[in-house]
Amino acid sequence: MDTILGHEIYHFIEEQYEQEIYTRTEKIRLWNFLGFKNDSAIRALSEIGAMAFTKELNGLKYSPFILDILLYYGYDSSGAGKIYRDILGMSSGRCRETVEDY
Repeated sequence: MDTILGHEIYHFIEEQYEQEIYTRTEKIRLWNFLGFKNDSAIRALSEIGAMAFTKELNGLKYSPFILDILLYYGYDSSGAGKIYRDILGMSSGRCRETVEDY
């Protein structure tokens, strides 16, 4: 529970300081056509920041990203299993080489 709470506290802080905090101010240009531009925030930065924050806040010895698998399991157990197997493959040095493997 503390891990999830820490994660959500980060998102609260992020909202309070959205004009200053990197996870909200960093943008990428998706397209530029005839002077029209579409810049977008990088949503993954917010989640990475929240997980790093909760790891420090709670003094975790493990990666809080394990929650991604556990929370996803409720929606798609086979998809969560695939993520789990992919992580195990990366940790043992058996990373996939090509996009076709996915």
